[in-house]
Amino acid sequence: MNEAPDSRSTESATTSPDTAQETRLQGQQWRFAGPPVRQLFLCRNNSARSQMAEALTRLLTSGQVEVYSAGSHPAAQIHPEAVRALARLGADMSQHIPKSLDQFQGQSFDRVVLLHARDEEEELSFQGTSKVVPWDFADPVKKSGTAEEQTRAFQALGAELMMRIRLLLALIERERREQRTSRPPIT
Repeated sequence: MNEAPDSRSTESATTSPDTAQETRLQGQQWRFAGPPVRQLFLCRNNSARSQMAEALTRLLTSGQVEVYSAGSHPAAQIHPEAVRALARLGADMSQHIPKSLDQFQGQSFDRVVLLHARDEEEELSFQGTSKVVPWDFADPVKKSGTAEEQTRAFQALGAELMMRIRLLLALIERERREQRTSRPPIT
């Protein structure tokens, strides 16, 4: 039986020199029964939060999860600080491009995670039968302050996303295992 994701400090996850290798090994801890897990992360612009979540999920699961990200109003490009913050964690976002939510409407996902701050004007939503989970995250693109403060905001977001995604994957794995064991035998 697999253990829940470890609870190592997110601070050490962003500063350890072996973080990339350590993170790649994390993908070996989850085993999903049944059809491939499908995950969608949504935010407004698909330039930072949801893109970072997509890249981290792909890194953590070593391809075991079909993961996507989109935005209700996609930006022209991925924010460079998002790319840099995830590179420190071992995730490559160099080929990512912002995508529209419209291309995913009507599809089914194990989870749709809405990444937005409570105080944002637009409320995100997803139509369909997927389980929708809101995660309250401020947009680091809107962080005011020095370049160093903005860099820290993106790094903190990466660490927090890493922790939440590990917990979400453990939950999905458990649900899949329970579904498999609770089905009546086929006769």
